[in-house]
Order: sequence, then C-alpha cells, then structure tokens
Amino acid sequence: MLRFPALILCTSLFCSTPAGAAGMAQPGDQTVREVCSGCHGSGLLGAPQIGNGAAWSARLKAAGSVDGLLASAENGKNNMPPRGGVPDLSDAELRAAIEFMLASSGIH
Repeated sequence: MLRFPALILCTSLFCSTPAGAAGMAQPGDQTVREVCSGCHGSGLLGAPQIGNGAAWSARLKAAGSVDGLLASAENGKNNMPPRGGVPDLSDAELRAAIEFMLASSGIH
C-alpha cells in the first residue's frame, strides 16, 4: 500500500511500497525498481530511459557530476518531482539509484 497516494504518476503507478520503509537504506536496484523505473524504465515524460547510454551520458554531462544529478533528483527536474515523489527517500538511496541507473546504462 502506498503511503503517498496518487501524488505522482511515475511513483503511484509503479511502486508497491515506498523506498525507505522501516528507515533502512535500500540498494540502488531496489530503489530503482520501487521508485524510479515507472518513468526511467520506459522513458515516460522525457525521463532518460535505463539502458540508454546516450541519454544518461548527456544528463551526466549537463549536470557535471553524479553530485549534480543528485541535486536534480533532490529538487526535481522537468517532469520529475523532488525525490521521485517520495519525500522520505534519503540522499544515500537517491545516489545509489542514480549510480545503478548509470551503470545499467553502461556509464561507469
């Protein structure tokens, strides 16, 4: 059951539980599955699709670093809400998710 009902299309349609449940940090892949893949799995609403190295490379270049991507994820970017629509998602969870999506897109 969602703790944040239908606030954000990307998270409300594709998550069964919010990241950060029980206050424990989650591996990047789990956060991506539960929070990010709704949009980044398909490229919904212009999100860079997981696996699209060119799109992720361009985002990383524009942001300047993983820290820049983290700042975008914290604050929201374009159609993406802050913290992917899950306010209690920690910085560590966000960073791990970003690093997982980059690695899954061939960017190391």
